[in-house]
Amino acid sequence: MCAKTFFLDKTNGVKYIWIKVNRYKNAHSVGRVLKWLTFSYRLNFLDIDKLKIQKPNFIIASCPGLFHIMPAYRLSRKYDARFIFEVRDIWPQTLIELNGISERNLLITVMKKIEHFAINKSDIIISLLPLYNRYLKEKGFNKDFFYPPNGFDFNNLKKEPLPKEI
Repeated sequence: MCAKTFFLDKTNGVKYIWIKVNRYKNAHSVGRVLKWLTFSYRLNFLDIDKLKIQKPNFIIASCPGLFHIMPAYRLSRKYDARFIFEVRDIWPQTLIELNGISERNLLITVMKKIEHFAINKSDIIISLLPLYNRYLKEKGFNKDFFYPPNGFDFNNLKKEPLPKEI
């Protein structure tokens, strides 16, 4: 794997590892799926020891897409880290409902198996969807999730008029 594939970045004391992938122009394009697959493939070659950083306590596999789940889970086992599954969109259900793709479609079938794996293997599930527990129960999962509200408290805002230029 090319040395330029993995980039180490530190922001506000948090270390991030970036994985170079291709760009795409449209959210509904084949390029987006290729990006998912490229990221997932390259994640298999991530070696934290070579980057000379401390082993992680957590591996967070965050949607969109699901193909990175398996290599992320393997990394969590390799480094004895907790595996966190973060759900932003419900994949593949979003594709089924918004795009009308059949539940019997091969891509959907594979994504469902990966989704079930992620839910079953996760130490923690985080979702930005407040009613994600309904979906979990409808699909037969008896698992809890953590919901961190995605927003802010209006009561904490300073009530000052905006400057004229704004």
